[in-house]
Amino acid sequence: MNDQQFVQQQLERLQLHRRTLAHYLAQQARLGGLNSPPEITNAIIEARENIRRIKEALRDADMNIEDDPDDGTISSSQKSNLNPLHTRTFFSYSIMILILIAIVASLFALYNGFISSFLNGNAQPINSMLLNNVWNAFNGDNYATAITNADKCINRLKERAVREQSAFTNTGIDHPSIGKVSENEKENIFSRGTMNDVATCYYIKGQALEKLNRIDESRKAYEEVLRFPDARTWDLSGFFWSPAQAASQRLAVLP
Repeated sequence: MNDQQFVQQQLERLQLHRRTLAHYLAQQARLGGLNSPPEITNAIIEARENIRRIKEALRDADMNIEDDPDDGTISSSQKSNLNPLHTRTFFSYSIMILILIAIVASLFALYNGFISSFLNGNAQPINSMLLNNVWNAFNGDNYATAITNADKCINRLKERAVREQSAFTNTGIDHPSIGKVSENEKENIFSRGTMNDVATCYYIKGQALEKLNRIDESRKAYEEVLRFPDARTWDLSGFFWSPAQAASQRLAVLP
């Protein structure tokens, strides 16, 4: 791989990780920072760490990469939490027992936190959970898994998403805005989460198929996105983008 290819690949990865971060930040904002599930907090930490590493690599390649306010920073303790199974040397049986106790306590706290969130009505909607799995696989370069996870979301929620799109079309309301919107419109867009997330799953599936050079299949995935012209996806920079428009752009350049 030459330097130009490396830089282009890293820029694409930076954009994808920033979109992933935007998705989780939107989920966190919707649920409330203190009430968001631990998996959202951990995903935000991981996305920011990936962004930091990519920016370092690009800057080492003499690229001028601007920081985004949402890129944030993470502490050393948060970095270690990204890899909780890192290798350690144990010098005594007592140290091992203490670590095992700490792990059990953490798992118990995590379980209680999830149950508490569920009982308080703060558990993630199923569409958000399914989409998170798609983003995680895609941004980990696990394209086959991303496709599988996208299909799970699509197969489970497509009919509901189609109904949401049809219902919105029947209202006669103009297409939702693209770009920065008011808080009221943002909530309205988020209220159509199933439609938004299914369209996004189709788009990510198309991207993953492109990565695997399965062009005909990627074209079909992008064409499915076009069925949801009013779906919107939240971007890290604080605005909405249209999966249907993005899919149209990809269809225009596919061989």
